Amino acid sequence: MITEEKDQFYKMMRVNKVDYYTDPLFNWQDIFRPLVASIDGISLGPLTRYFETNTFYRKPIVNEIGNVKNSLDVDGSEYNIPGPVYKPNEFDGYMTFLPGIGTFYSLSQVNMDFKKFQDGMIEVYSQLLKIMGTDKVFFYEEVPKDAEVYGSFTQRVFLRIPLNSKNSHINSLKVYSLITEDPYLSSKYSNLPGYFALDSTSTKLENDLPGELKRFVDDFPELLITHNNYLDFLPRKIADKKVELLGGVA
Repeated sequence: MITEEKDQFYKMMRVNKVDYYTDPLFNWQDIFRPLVASIDGISLGPLTRYFETNTFYRKPIVNEIGNVKNSLDVDGSEYNIPGPVYKPNEFDGYMTFLPGIGTFYSLSQVNMDFKKFQDGMIEVYSQLLKIMGTDKVFFYEEVPKDAEVYGSFTQRVFLRIPLNSKNSHINSLKVYSLITEDPYLSSKYSNLPGYFALDSTSTKLENDLPGELKRFVDDFPELLITHNNYLDFLPRKIADKKVELLGGVA
């Protein structure tokens, strides 16, 4: 059933001419669970509220960053994940989804300093992406600590940074697409500027999206437009309509 649901989602992306999209997370308990299942030295901690939302996750407890299991072999039975986790996807627009390193560190119980954690996660992520054979990766960064590190990956990096991006450490950042609330800022650090055009925290539909985007036409020959957070926070019907709005602009 989950496979069928995902296939419907991918079909919706293609029908609406959405160029880039990530795994819809239908079989994920939370964004950290597949990593806990795939990396030695990380275990599940207590149920914890995800920021100020009604969403909860099991806080990862990071004692060490050990060996990486082949994600295709992790069936999730121990972690209640219908597996396999990080399944390769043949669609051209598909991007592997990974939580940002700063976000992972900030929302976990980590028994090491950030630099050691960061170095370990860069190696882990590089191994996972090699196993996946992917050429595009989307980093969901809610709590950026050192955004410049994402320029070290060989894949095309799509980096999502929250509203406080102007205060983030991005002086020498260079990624394929930096997605934030300010496309002019994004254009300084990426080849394809990204813009939060849809509000994932509101059920209100942005019906005048084409008109709102006209102000960028003269300044950007290409602009990646997307939503600012998970669509999971919305009723499914509203989330689908917001995807259709993106398709209408395309």
